[in-house]
Amino acid sequence: MSDRELTTLLDRAAAHTPPMDVPVQAVLATGSRRVRRRRATAGALGVGAFALVGALWLGGPGGGAPTGTPDLSPAGQVWEQGEPVDGVLFTGVTTYDEDRVEHDYHAELARLVPDGPVVLELSDLGRQVESVPARTVLPGLDVFAGDRMTVAVWREPEEAITSVPLVGPHDPGGPSGVSYVEVGGGTLAWAAWEADVQPLPEQILDVYLVGEKDVVALSGAPVGAEVLRAGGERAVAFADESRGVWGYALDDDRPERQVSGLHHLGGAPALTGSTGLGDDGGQLVVAVLPEGAQDVQVAPPAGAEGQDGSVDAASVVLAGRPVVLTVTTPGETGDPGGVEVAFTLGGVRTALDRHAQDLFTLEGPSGPLSVDPDPDDPGTVVLTAQEDGQEVARVPAGQLGRGPTTTTVDGSVVVLAAGWEPGATVLSDARVQVTGEDGPEWVRPQDVAQLVLGDGTLVTALALDVADAGSVVGVGRSVDDRVEAWEPPALVSSGVELRRDPDGQLVPFVGGDPLPRVDDGDLGEARHHAGPGSEAGLLVVPDLGPGRTAVPLVRGDQDRLVADPGAVRQVDRLEIEDAPGGGARSEAVLWLDASLVEAGGSLVDGLAMADAEADEAANSWSLLGSTRSASVAFEPSAVATVSPDLGLWLLYPLGSVDPVLLQVGRVGESLLQLAGDDPDAVTLAAVLPVGSTARLVGPDVEGGVGASAVHDLGEGVPLQLAVWTVQVPGGGTPTDRGAGLDTDGDGTVDVPLTPPSAG
Repeated sequence: MSDRELTTLLDRAAAHTPPMDVPVQAVLATGSRRVRRRRATAGALGVGAFALVGALWLGGPGGGAPTGTPDLSPAGQVWEQGEPVDGVLFTGVTTYDEDRVEHDYHAELARLVPDGPVVLELSDLGRQVESVPARTVLPGLDVFAGDRMTVAVWREPEEAITSVPLVGPHDPGGPSGVSYVEVGGGTLAWAAWEADVQPLPEQILDVYLVGEKDVVALSGAPVGAEVLRAGGERAVAFADESRGVWGYALDDDRPERQVSGLHHLGGAPALTGSTGLGDDGGQLVVAVLPEGAQDVQVAPPAGAEGQDGSVDAASVVLAGRPVVLTVTTPGETGDPGGVEVAFTLGGVRTALDRHAQDLFTLEGPSGPLSVDPDPDDPGTVVLTAQEDGQEVARVPAGQLGRGPTTTTVDGSVVVLAAGWEPGATVLSDARVQVTGEDGPEWVRPQDVAQLVLGDGTLVTALALDVADAGSVVGVGRSVDDRVEAWEPPALVSSGVELRRDPDGQLVPFVGGDPLPRVDDGDLGEARHHAGPGSEAGLLVVPDLGPGRTAVPLVRGDQDRLVADPGAVRQVDRLEIEDAPGGGARSEAVLWLDASLVEAGGSLVDGLAMADAEADEAANSWSLLGSTRSASVAFEPSAVATVSPDLGLWLLYPLGSVDPVLLQVGRVGESLLQLAGDDPDAVTLAAVLPVGSTARLVGPDVEGGVGASAVHDLGEGVPLQLAVWTVQVPGGGTPTDRGAGLDTDGDGTVDVPLTPPSAG
């Protein structure tokens, strides 16, 4: 294989593997900022003509599991509450947009209001273009997410040798180099993603702090680490099993020799990752091999000649994957050369370069094909002839995720299996079941390739010989002279598999393991599951088709409830054809803010549901899981929907399906204010036991202390709706005036007013 072919191949490999290698920081001008750490990636494993006598067989300690208490610990909050902040974060960051227009960015940090957030004020060529408030993602990690760029800031402990940011899972933004600046007498670490250079990351999830022998995550996620030493170089390798992330960082203070890498390989055990650095002093490569690779050996590339130079290498096993460090030193010729990393996988001897070529290239009847996500539609798979770059087939996103699907290339069949995890030995063990003369039979595919979609879904492509191309029944893998057939998951949602449990409920799986359920069963058919690692959680909601809205009812301070539509980051709606009881229905996965899981339990106490087509109905909202409910319409144009069995009730304007105007309370424990009300005539309401004599009290609140109106909730429901109309002269709100209900007649507030979340 030529150097050019190998470079092209590894470029494709980087495109398939979620792009988490640290990019060369050529687009960042140094300006006046102090840069302590800079990472660079260059070269590829095996490029060059280096040769050595014999080969190095590598072995190393396995595991890398977190043990004991690390010597490294996070430095703490970025800023104290109300701490004055004023300083320059960076200057002279130059980029060029797609129209080749130059931008020269300058960023300052300031706390404009004493109790307000820190703000990033971004200027381009001297003109302010954005003012972005900070959002605390984790204790010790603040993020400024603007339109021009996303910037993360944190503090590094003195013991750290570098930091590696982790962006959202399978995020196209990738990681960023880390820089350092003095602000307010302390040192801030920061990383930036510029929209002119790359897609902005959807999330900044975490930061790995790399010490001399330990690695810790700001989130507290457990991280295993091992030290690699070879050729005078020292690298720290680490693995975050909960997220399926492997990484490494070179321990070297020289700016030109800063190498680090981060690879999201969870759920794709055959995929690999590598990062390299080459200069006149030699070549250094760190690589993560496939899961289960054994008998690792470093040797000259096949066909290399000469005995010049030397090589040293080391390896460790982290979370089931070998991580290899190779260092080559040139001899008299001055050629830094290259090496071949060989290993045994599933009984087959191969090498890293060859494995990557096999894994990312599908041999078709007319030559090799590239299998890639469509850059304009990442859920669509495109097959392209490598010889001329012409597209030969495409499979739309809607056809994937439903089990094996097929397409035709030059008369031959290509099978695509999205969400199938055939293991690290997929190249040798994958099989396809086709219809034969005597019924279904298993055949070996002509070739196999894999890719990862933008949402993290693993797709396996299998090319069939024309003679085998009957109707495709399924796919499987060979295990001990038998074939284990793949049973496709019920659905795939943003890289998470949804499988049915014995009760017919959908349960999310990641990496073959179910995500833990955190609710206490009070959400009806809905289920709240913790997300993978410290990522967003998932709420699986049944029968939530297009046009329907679900709003989490979240337990907040002092156990008060609030309707929080902003807690939903994303909604994936899925059509299920094999719903329990037959027929089809829509299910939805609501991706919730991770903060809604606390101490292993859910802070979601209920779900309010609305139908967009119900805007002409009075009672447009309902409570999921309620077996009995009652609704009362009352003046001024308001509705209360009460669920006695759940002990919850909703208050909203008549016929409204706007979640911003929705209020929620507990029966007998909440006094609510109608959102969007006239500020001069405020409507308050409470659901109380029948016969309650609760009175509205509070200083300076004019109006009768007895209820203005009382409404029964129907026969057999021992509850009533009490309504007060309150005049608030001179501005302010009833909440400001300390309004509340006196339920025991002593003149003091027993049930304080819950302020409206909007209005």
